[in-house]
Amino acid sequence: MTDNVRDAVIVGGGIVGCLTAFLLAREGLKVTLLEADSVGSHASGFAFGEMGALEGAGIPNPLLAFSVWSLQRHHRLSQELKEASGVDNQFQFTNRLSLAFDENSVDALKSNLAWQQKVKAFTVSWLEPEEVVKVEPMPARLPWAVSTSRMPHRLNPTATHWLRPNPQRSLAWRFCSAGSPGFSRKEEGAPG
Repeated sequence: MTDNVRDAVIVGGGIVGCLTAFLLAREGLKVTLLEADSVGSHASGFAFGEMGALEGAGIPNPLLAFSVWSLQRHHRLSQELKEASGVDNQFQFTNRLSLAFDENSVDALKSNLAWQQKVKAFTVSWLEPEEVVKVEPMPARLPWAVSTSRMPHRLNPTATHWLRPNPQRSLAWRFCSAGSPGFSRKEEGAPG
């Protein structure tokens, strides 16, 4: 076998492709990551990087347990990546306000609050409209009601350089971009 034999070739240097390469290399596989531009230069580099485990399709059922597990894994992974790369990905705990501006939204917030307060990974509470300015001093307008939650859920999406292979690390993966020697970029419809 030659040194060029790879166990996996991953196409796309966004957060999913880079994380996949990192995890496979950490398990001892020889991995090559192909990216036409630069790492995280598209959606992964501009996304807000937030995870809201207490809302969205399938929440609370059937996905709440999986959503909470994913969020906890996200936090552990941010620590693993910082240790492996030395790059601070700026994971942080933040507060989120859920605002209601009509009676139906108030009822929905109260309904959600009943089950959200039972989720051990979060602190969720009810705020009266006049309490909002203590948390957010400049709301566009005062809501009828507010719930607030504190949760771990955000990485700095621009800190994707932790994903680049580092010769000092023992992980067996390499990165090839359109500017790398031996990487040819064939445009759709181009001859040859």
